[in-house]
Amino acid sequence: MATGLTSSIILILISPAFMGKSAIFPLDNPGILSIPLGLLGSVIGTLLSREPSAEAKFDELIVRANTGLGAEKATPH
Repeated sequence: MATGLTSSIILILISPAFMGKSAIFPLDNPGILSIPLGLLGSVIGTLLSREPSAEAKFDELIVRANTGLGAEKATPH
């Protein structure tokens, strides 16, 4: 999110909507570039960061899904 927000603010500041005719970035709407940059930033951030507690619980989830071990009993309503 930070990548998309930062890139959109920067692109708005250098676009014709803000700078007029002496703009560096030629488009009025920076979404065509900032949305893919935000998506790319989120994918890279997801791939580079790991949560050890989630990785440890993944094996437990697989066993529970396949065997039902550790599942809670039904409760009366």
